Amino acid sequence: MKPNTNKLNASPGSKSLPPSEVDKKMAAPPDSRSEAEAHEQLTEAGPNEIEGKKTNPFQKVLNSIWGPIRG
Repeated sequence: MKPNTNKLNASPGSKSLPPSEVDKKMAAPPDSRSEAEAHEQLTEAGPNEIEGKKTNPFQKVLNSIWGPIRG
């Protein structure tokens, strides 16, 4: 099957839009933050991300062995 290069990839049955339409729909509203404001917030608060729980690799091995035995 030849891919359609004029449309964005979409799940079957969903509406596909040409890239130019997506650009229009995804444009930031006029009242959104400026780049300077966004940079200032990033500097003050840091990136918007969730810290993952770090697990010791040795602990993972022990858990995989000990877990079924405890059962």
